[in-house]
Amino acid sequence: MKYAIELFDEMKPKAKPTVTKFGGVNDLAPVTTRFDGEKYENPIYSHWRSMLTRAFCPKYHAKHPTYIGTTVSDEFMTFSNFNEWYRQQYGWDKFWHLDKDVRGDGKHYSAENCILIPHALNLLLTDSDASRGAFPSGIRWHDPRGMLMARVCENGKPQRGKTPYFDDVIEATEYATKLKREVAERRLRGDIPDHPSYDEIEAAVYASLDLRAVEQRAHAIRCKQIAIVGIDYRIQNVYALRLKDEQEAAA
Repeated sequence: MKYAIELFDEMKPKAKPTVTKFGGVNDLAPVTTRFDGEKYENPIYSHWRSMLTRAFCPKYHAKHPTYIGTTVSDEFMTFSNFNEWYRQQYGWDKFWHLDKDVRGDGKHYSAENCILIPHALNLLLTDSDASRGAFPSGIRWHDPRGMLMARVCENGKPQRGKTPYFDDVIEATEYATKLKREVAERRLRGDIPDHPSYDEIEAAVYASLDLRAVEQRAHAIRCKQIAIVGIDYRIQNVYALRLKDEQEAAA
């Protein structure tokens, strides 16, 4: 079985390039193909299209406001340029994710600012309370127990081991912060030990975790203060879910 990316090694210039709704120029074909009865989309094209969505889609910004103000270089606005750059990067054949936070300011996609890193590390760099509910990242309300639950995902899956429950949001946040650092250490050692930009990535991941920890502790303190004046964690969760539903309906 071929990897999906290998199916697109022989792409050719399109006779008539097309312009996407966000202004990108798709000048290579094909971007989809069939193999062994299955339809595949070029993974590099998927990354390019996702980049444009994150930078320019109002609906995406409504759900992920941290991407408001994101820009894309003129070079990356054309798919053939992006495809050529992507295939020259370390990890391209592993379908790694596009990252603009390690080298850049987190707001501009360009050949100079971007590298490829595994999805699990990209999540650690882009994790933000801005898109969360009532509580800091990693903290959820568990209605059956009537307690807060601290749980951190690794590669999109809940981290193995015990899932602790807490009555205090600050304690839960400190525990989740510790779990995230353990995930980062494991992923750095296991996923990119030979990456030519390892030192840059490691420094960026830990700097991001430290920044998020400060933000999340402040968030936890606000939640506790609200609970002290009479709006308990369960009610805070209800309010947050209601607000999320209203925002999604408006979008």
